[in-house]
Amino acid sequence: MVSLWEWLSGPPGSTIFILGLSVFLAFLTTFIRNLLTNKEEQNAWKREIATWKASFDEARRTNNKKLLKKAESQQKQIMKLQSKMSWQSMKTSLLFLGPFLLIWLGITGRILGWQLFTTPFSTEGVTAYLPWFGENPLALNLVWWYIICSIAAGNLFTRIFGLGMEVTE
Repeated sequence: MVSLWEWLSGPPGSTIFILGLSVFLAFLTTFIRNLLTNKEEQNAWKREIATWKASFDEARRTNNKKLLKKAESQQKQIMKLQSKMSWQSMKTSLLFLGPFLLIWLGITGRILGWQLFTTPFSTEGVTAYLPWFGENPLALNLVWWYIICSIAAGNLFTRIFGLGMEVTE
């Protein structure tokens, strides 16, 4: 019988554990971001940005100088709206920075390069394999596997909760 410690020391245990952890953290951050976001305001900003983009594209496509000048004059305001939307998203990320560092310490046993204790993820071994890259599977360490899983899960939950930059009705 394999102990949990041994199972987590390499694939498939480490692969599944980090995938589950990254999905959980992505869900949690997106859920809290959803609670802290004023959806009506965000959707109004998204619509304004989409309307401006459509008129700007139309002006460029038709080479309408008057419409292009109008769109260019509104560009600074649109950039401010996009900046506000990005800042709203970043606030939640900053809120989770401390807890994330504590979770990372618990997983790796390291903080700021110092090894404080040993875990199955303390070594720089292989955490996951991606079999789709030629004859030999691509071996990924903990950091790369977490980044891939986190980005994928974050994008998924952002779309599910309607927090992306695209216009939602």
